[in-house]
Amino acid sequence: MTELYILEGIKEIELIPLLKNDFSEFVAFDYNSHKKLSDRNIHHKLIDDYMTDLDRREIFEHCNQYLKKIEEFNDLDLIFHGINLVNLIDRNELREFLMGVIPKIKVVRQILQDNKYEKIFLPFTIYNIFAESKYKEKVDLLNTTQDEFTSFEKIDIPIKIGILKSKITIGRKNYKTIKQMIEKYLGSFFGLRKNDKKKIVLLEFDPEIYHILLEEINKCGFKPILINFRKSAIYNFSAIKYLVKSKSTIMIPKDWLEKNELDEFEKSKEKFFDQINKIIKNKKIFLNFDFKEINFSSFMQKKLNQLLIQRFDEYIMQILIAESIQSRTDVQSILTLNFSGETEKVFSNVEGKIPILHLQHAFANFVESNSHFDVLEDFHLIKDRIAVWGDIVKDYLIDVKKIESSKIIVTGSPKYDLYINKIKKKTDKKIILVTLRPIIIHMEGPRIGLFDRYEETLQKIIQITNKNHDIEIIFKLHPQQNTSNEIIKNMINTTDKIKFFQYEPIKELLQNCDLHVNIATDNFDASSVILEAMLFKKPTLNIELQQNRIEFEFIKDKAIKTINYNADVIREILELLDEKNSAEFVINSQKYLDRYMKNRDKASRVLVNTIAKIS
Repeated sequence: MTELYILEGIKEIELIPLLKNDFSEFVAFDYNSHKKLSDRNIHHKLIDDYMTDLDRREIFEHCNQYLKKIEEFNDLDLIFHGINLVNLIDRNELREFLMGVIPKIKVVRQILQDNKYEKIFLPFTIYNIFAESKYKEKVDLLNTTQDEFTSFEKIDIPIKIGILKSKITIGRKNYKTIKQMIEKYLGSFFGLRKNDKKKIVLLEFDPEIYHILLEEINKCGFKPILINFRKSAIYNFSAIKYLVKSKSTIMIPKDWLEKNELDEFEKSKEKFFDQINKIIKNKKIFLNFDFKEINFSSFMQKKLNQLLIQRFDEYIMQILIAESIQSRTDVQSILTLNFSGETEKVFSNVEGKIPILHLQHAFANFVESNSHFDVLEDFHLIKDRIAVWGDIVKDYLIDVKKIESSKIIVTGSPKYDLYINKIKKKTDKKIILVTLRPIIIHMEGPRIGLFDRYEETLQKIIQITNKNHDIEIIFKLHPQQNTSNEIIKNMINTTDKIKFFQYEPIKELLQNCDLHVNIATDNFDASSVILEAMLFKKPTLNIELQQNRIEFEFIKDKAIKTINYNADVIREILELLDEKNSAEFVINSQKYLDRYMKNRDKASRVLVNTIAKIS
């Protein structure tokens, strides 16, 4: 019988011996393996070929059940001040991890049930799961490549010196050490450690993005306190300038905790380190995880153990800080942009009287048909109140989520205050800004075929410069850390007419473009850059790589033009470059914004005035 090789992260030196067997068949579980096989004209299947849209929906819902199980888990071995440390692991990180693993379990199980192959060779991660199942005699290990850290365990730091642009990647632990040292000394030097006046606490806010909000908090007589355990609040001089101007304070643990609390932190670190090591040594499994009769509890426990070993000291410190904040009488309110992150989870778990106000932070678009995805916005976790941008989201929360209207405040978006449409720089060229959304897996799992569609679409766009010498194209990659970013980047060869950016401010690029083109890898939510283009009155062409279009309000209102990737992309772009053809979309976008976003240019003031009235 034929042997099957399931490839993931396969190296050249590992692949070549496998190709010598004429009776071998292949399935690619990642794009790089697919590309290696395609370049050699080796027939193979993709993980996509075994997955229907219903399968993906089912897996997503299973994933939600697993996350709920983790967050409801309670064990005395891992409790600190009444909070179980396992509950604090970032929900998005766990979702990304689970949505990367469970589809592979589903597909391997299906192939094994078909009983077509004498032996199936599996990559390290999946092999470990099936080697403990009833199929263990049918599987073998393909290679010994270790599974990598989750993407949250490494930090990309962009570097720009003159025209030189690069990035360095460091581990989370080293990043934290450097961050603490910089914050301590620069915080003192710029006077950002003062702790006076009535306060409003902001969890994990970027001062460069929300500088108007910080200024309004200061004008209203409050001191903004930024608690940033992830990205530092003083990551560049522009951020420091805004913090100084708004008389903000950055949280340094030693400024907020008493000596006895700091002593407790050190003792608790030692205790929990010993406790977790005992769990690992005894191979203790706390929770049961299985999918379609395939148990992956041991695999999942190892991942949870790994994350706890790396982060338990962070969690203990965050709990002490949150308790310190909640015990104070000089804090008016706590603002958060989500309830999924570790910092936000800590503060929502610590009991106290200070209200936590959830701010809508992104271009949220949901209707009944995709409402199962709104768990990504944490609407179901709202305890106190949520501040939304306008009536469209408010109506959705009331009509679909059944949230009491008294919990919903319509403030507009503090994020986009003073988004003024400046006059485009004079140039002889027409500039097309193409925003490249990464291919994410946390909603539907792996879709390898999307990469081929992505490359096909990019090549069509690039062709425009061949015959149109007055057109310049700027490709802008999303700044978030994602494994697909490097793949997408390698699909584009830059020239004097084709530029590529990742970390440059999107605001400046939008201001100076004539047309915005967005590549949409999935259609379940819309990129915020579409909204930003509307604010700058730039026409947008949204190119969808999937056929599952959802009729969001901005699509029904014809605020942008949306096409599928297999349309005549070149013709559509050239038509929209003509202002006569794009004018109607710009007009419609402004009408749409009037409903989606209230209090434009004064949302921060409205929000702070509302907070000031909260007793």
